[in-house]
Amino acid sequence: MSTNNNLQVDKKSLKLPYPPILPNELWAQIFSLLNLKDIQAVRLTWRQWTDIASYYLFKPMFVFRRNRKDIEIFENVMNNPGMVAGISALRFETGQMGIFCIASRLGELYSLETNLLETMEGANSRSAEGIVASVGARMVAASVDSRWNIQVHDAGQDFKDSSRLAKILQSITALKKIHITRTSTCWIDDNLLHAWAVGTQNYYFKKSNEELISLFKVIEDKNQSLEEFKHDQIPVTFFSLPRIGVLMQPLSNLRTLHIIFGATQTPMKVFWIGLGSVLCSMQALEDLRFGFSYTDIGLELTHTGVWNCSHDVSCWYVPLWMIFGSHTWSHLKKLKLEGMVFCEKGLAEFLERHAANIRELDLSGIALWQGSFEGLFRRLRNSLRLDSCHIWGLLRALQTHNEDWYILPSKPVFYSEREFWPPRYAAYMEDCFHGFLPSLNHCRREGLGKMLQEFLISDGPWPMTDKDTLAPYLGQRSFRRPGSYTTEELKQRWSSDVALEKGNRDWDRGWGVDGDISPFTHKEVLENYTDRRQYDCFGFNKAGYDDNGTHHTNAVVSQWPNLDNPLHEATARRRILKLIKDQIPRLYDVEIGE
Repeated sequence: MSTNNNLQVDKKSLKLPYPPILPNELWAQIFSLLNLKDIQAVRLTWRQWTDIASYYLFKPMFVFRRNRKDIEIFENVMNNPGMVAGISALRFETGQMGIFCIASRLGELYSLETNLLETMEGANSRSAEGIVASVGARMVAASVDSRWNIQVHDAGQDFKDSSRLAKILQSITALKKIHITRTSTCWIDDNLLHAWAVGTQNYYFKKSNEELISLFKVIEDKNQSLEEFKHDQIPVTFFSLPRIGVLMQPLSNLRTLHIIFGATQTPMKVFWIGLGSVLCSMQALEDLRFGFSYTDIGLELTHTGVWNCSHDVSCWYVPLWMIFGSHTWSHLKKLKLEGMVFCEKGLAEFLERHAANIRELDLSGIALWQGSFEGLFRRLRNSLRLDSCHIWGLLRALQTHNEDWYILPSKPVFYSEREFWPPRYAAYMEDCFHGFLPSLNHCRREGLGKMLQEFLISDGPWPMTDKDTLAPYLGQRSFRRPGSYTTEELKQRWSSDVALEKGNRDWDRGWGVDGDISPFTHKEVLENYTDRRQYDCFGFNKAGYDDNGTHHTNAVVSQWPNLDNPLHEATARRRILKLIKDQIPRLYDVEIGE
């Protein structure tokens, strides 16, 4: 192609023409293919595009977060019917973490890395440089948390405000889905993500329950008919609320229900009874997931709210025939059960009742209180006609020799959560899980999950051998071997436990379950002194001294005997706490420990 350097271009010839004249329906199809940033940019360039593109601004989901004024934003959106018309789903990101907890987690790592760096003094290595950077990153993370705390406080998002929730739901005529996530966060800093994942799993149960009550009442009042509800940490205490069946009546027409439970100790029978009555009322279910998140195990997220940390696993036993009776969901196609304890007979009969329709089965983190997995899976192979199954995680048959396995997942562990977790958090948790897997090299065999799937679906051979057992490697944790009970004896035991539990409403306890606002001072709790003498978990009082009059800055740290002046974790936690507090104006005058 030849060019003419002297060519004079008429600026008028560069004037862009108006967009081509097309029917609105075609423009709508074009906008449906654009990402959100492109829609936001293009819709302001031509008046005709403004209303058409508005439909896709929040299609299909509007997200509410604690650190943004999303309720106020939505109230403005309601003034534009075109924007609201595209919304068919709502997501509430309601998780939060108190200052005390974040300071504890960051302080723990800060002290470890500071002392480790001290042992490497003079070393000119990349390892030392990496630790220096990491120590500094803990302090930066504390500052980021301060800004987050200020944002949450200033945003003042109250998801218990029934009147505002009512207006929001009333304006959405096409609402079909509601997702709630408490375990995730929109943080992107790895230090904060680690602290969040480890420390925020079991807090604010009371607040979460109150928010759920408000939401369900509004759905009922507005006669909304939802098709899908997902919650990644619904407190077990929610299902012990009076008239729980009436409260959850608005969800009776659900087709998809995914609920993961949060607990701080072994759930009482009232939880299972309430759960059973609620699930049995949902006759249209096609996709059901429930249980306790077993991904907590091995990711430094272990707590007493999972059966694997219990001294008596039998207390976690779920007699499915007691909570569901002979109930069957006639439309159920997909089922996922996780982090629970069954018996072979009860689980087999429960699944066989759904043999006509169920096509996808996912089991993870399951223990059998009685019976064997081999017996269970052989029975299911003969009765179910599955298109796919995913059996993975820790499986333990407590009365059967050598049925203690860890089966690697054959697909991403958090594939369901990715739908409503922020992308950065989902990726972080996936990395955590893969980082945990090498610790299982001594007790895992590649391909077991696939071979087990072939056994259940394609009549393959039984894949498990004695070499696959985890038993030789479980020396640190012993399980109380359960005795054998008849059906009648189990019924009597269940009834007896229910009677003993009556009147006990204070049964799921733990730091922060009621939130981080003191019921006495009505102020934010920044410290935790565990006994009447007001000493922290390290044995230091608010002034910083232990019983012997030693200040935490001079205390012996047994883990670092070769250091002259190691940094005690108590000192590190208090430094981080002060750093966070001093950057939050409303807490300037709050006194904390020295």
